[in-house]
Amino acid sequence: MIQRKFLLAAVFTTMVASHAMSDNNLTLWYDKPAKPGMNEALPVGNGRLGALVYGGTDSERLVLNENSLWTGDENPSGNYDSMGSYQMLGELLLSSQAGPLEKTASGLATLSVPSGHKAYFENEEVEFSNDGKADTKWCVEHNDKPVSWQVSMPANAAPATWYAFTSCPDYPERDARDWQFAGSNDGQTWTPLDKRENQEPMARRGDTQKYNFTNTTAYRFYRLTVLKNNGAKHFQVAEISVTGMPNAQVAQVAAQKAAPENYRRALDLSEAVATTQWRKNGVTFKREIFASHADEVIAVRWSADKPGAISGAVELKGTHGETTGANGNTLSFKGALNNGMRYETMARVLAKGGAAQVAEGKIALKNCDEATILLAAGTDYVFDYSKKYHGADPHERVAQQLETASKKPFVALRAAHLKDFQSVFNRVAIDFGTSPTERAAMPTDARKVH
Repeated sequence: MIQRKFLLAAVFTTMVASHAMSDNNLTLWYDKPAKPGMNEALPVGNGRLGALVYGGTDSERLVLNENSLWTGDENPSGNYDSMGSYQMLGELLLSSQAGPLEKTASGLATLSVPSGHKAYFENEEVEFSNDGKADTKWCVEHNDKPVSWQVSMPANAAPATWYAFTSCPDYPERDARDWQFAGSNDGQTWTPLDKRENQEPMARRGDTQKYNFTNTTAYRFYRLTVLKNNGAKHFQVAEISVTGMPNAQVAQVAAQKAAPENYRRALDLSEAVATTQWRKNGVTFKREIFASHADEVIAVRWSADKPGAISGAVELKGTHGETTGANGNTLSFKGALNNGMRYETMARVLAKGGAAQVAEGKIALKNCDEATILLAAGTDYVFDYSKKYHGADPHERVAQQLETASKKPFVALRAAHLKDFQSVFNRVAIDFGTSPTERAAMPTDARKVH
């Protein structure tokens, strides 16, 4: 039980202290997004609720933690093996790529994963299933659940009469074994078009297998649902193509997209605020993120220096098989661990200008001037042996925290956060001297190796 009392703030302070000692202005900054894993992401935390911020441009990922989310129980024996373990709470995902409200680009197709499976590596996400390159792949861990791949077809596409797989150069046991293929015009009602069972791995790696079927309807959407693979915990495929679907669509889209300029992600230790800023297509975008102890929420402001420039989607995902619900401008999930601990997470999207609405389990943003995302979370844990460490269901508390914070503008939330945080942080100061000018101009990771 003592382990539950460790605060995220202490953990996060330990993580950043070694960096801060070499940075005169108390700011950690980098010129590229963090890689997957936790070694490069920037932490924010309020002592109870925290997040790792990765600093993507087209997509941002916040890995969420709540300090009492623990699988253990009373453990009177003190046996370490039966003590339990700390659990990841979930993810808040912000995407500025083509969202559910945006029309399919002329002559191109849009890919999505309705089953919610997300690749661990950024270069193995669904867009690599149709990039025209057999040496790249879409790869996800299926978690014993069906994996769905969906394509929104270009206008005037012909009726599909075949689809095809190209196998990856490795791991034949990850090839699909049982699957279904279906079409839809509204994304809700699906017509079965083909079904395959007991398929063996492709005979040779890198081969392409085409599957024909009869169809006379030009559907707007096609969905492939893989029910089983050949025994591995991952499913992967190098390429998926459908009749009328443009090949190498990602390469075409990439050619039309300008690369981000003036990129910078930073964590100001004196304010406990993480920021990501970049310029693209003549517009400067900025995301500011902090975990407020004063208001008990994680706050995100997504803004731009041009009105109507914010478009994309906000998604909330749990990590224990939860189903995320969407109600108005609020996403939420709840669940219980095997020790009976109940927990709940809520995220609210407050948009200025443009449109925001629920679409495909996300909140989609279209031509907004700015968006604020507030997240609250909690468990039923109480430090009381007589209650077996379980208190009231967290729903009312979490909902009230979110409701109260939602009534305040972002600038007021930030001001309260700074006042609260700096009342503690500013009690101590330390001086390690001055770095040479050329070294001080380097990103934090570059300075570490000098």
